[in-house]
Amino acid sequence: MNEQGKVIRTEGNIAVVEIEKSVACGYCHACEGSAESKNTLKAVNDIGAKKGDKVQLTVSESRMVFLAFLLYILPLFVFVLAYLIGDGLARKFSVNTDVYILSGTATAGLSLLFYYLGMRGYDRRYKDRFDHKPRLIQIIK
Repeated sequence: MNEQGKVIRTEGNIAVVEIEKSVACGYCHACEGSAESKNTLKAVNDIGAKKGDKVQLTVSESRMVFLAFLLYILPLFVFVLAYLIGDGLARKFSVNTDVYILSGTATAGLSLLFYYLGMRGYDRRYKDRFDHKPRLIQIIK
């Protein structure tokens, strides 16, 4: 996915770029902006762009699909699987039907908590890697 923006500052091999928020942005959080129409993001600056340059940058679509899977699809599977495991264990060891629902729900909730804590650790560990960042590909004249 290609976007255009303006370099507002450089930090070594990283350029901070201001881009217009598009529909494709959704809630990916690659940008450091808010609900405003413009966002800033950090991109790898292999082309030597300087402050004020208008640039084109690219974000790996396969990377975005992978991250969307990790953030939206996989947690759903984890939730359902954990619920079924908790419910199954309660049915095996208890005769009270209220315990089935409570056990499944508690197991599913705890699994999501641990899943998102793991994702937070993943984000902290890998957010500064260059292969996870958008890249500047062209200076637009």
